[in-house]
Amino acid sequence: TLIYLGDLDLVFAAAAAGLKAGGRFAATVEIADDGVVVCESGRFAHGNAHWRAAAEKHGFTLAWVEDLALRLEDADPVPGRLCVAQRA
Repeated sequence: TLIYLGDLDLVFAAAAAGLKAGGRFAATVEIADDGVVVCESGRFAHGNAHWRAAAEKHGFTLAWVEDLALRLEDADPVPGRLCVAQRA
């Protein structure tokens, strides 16, 4: 769901503003080795450190992280990650 957004800071700021303590925010990202990269498809991929830093900056802890295939692109699975962050 976050493949159309680069920097995740504003996403987590908005989630933090809309969630009470204990609330959860779930999203999927394409996997990057580091930081934020633009894929050949024009979509963004996010490194684990970028996701975590944006979440923690806005008072979230990662409650669940699972690697999975997001979709098929030219019959090949696109590696992704499901991340669930919980508001402190």
